[in-house]
Amino acid sequence: MNFIARCNSIRFLIVIVVFVIAGCSSYSTKERSAAMELKILIEEADRFYKLGLLSDAEGKYRKIIEKYPDYYEAWLKMGNIFIRTDQLDAAVLAYETCTAQAPEDVRCWNNLALARVKQGVHTLDNGKSKVLVGTQAYMDLDEFQVKLIKILSSE
Repeated sequence: MNFIARCNSIRFLIVIVVFVIAGCSSYSTKERSAAMELKILIEEADRFYKLGLLSDAEGKYRKIIEKYPDYYEAWLKMGNIFIRTDQLDAAVLAYETCTAQAPEDVRCWNNLALARVKQGVHTLDNGKSKVLVGTQAYMDLDEFQVKLIKILSSE
């Protein structure tokens, strides 16, 4: 190989190395940017949540879930918002997602159980509205509902 061919080969390798390094650095910049975006969204959502601005918090957590669906903490907080706003079916779905993503986090399991107990209380309310007041069926439903409410009030 002559001198000019070697120089061209070296130049070609240098160009390739520069492109590879540039590509790697832009990838890490994208990762840092995504991590920063997630951090900001979480801080905003948590701030709204702590202030009791549940609608605003829900909007932020929805954005987090949309962009980062595997971030289970957002599913946990969404479930909490749904519980507090009496959207029990939505709470159950959020907590089920949370338990699937973080089966070791007992908060997800406890909150899922709580949501289902609350659903039970609502189910018994519905049942009581379908039977005559004062009948044995009504008293049985009422008695069981009182037991569930005691469970909820002990939390």
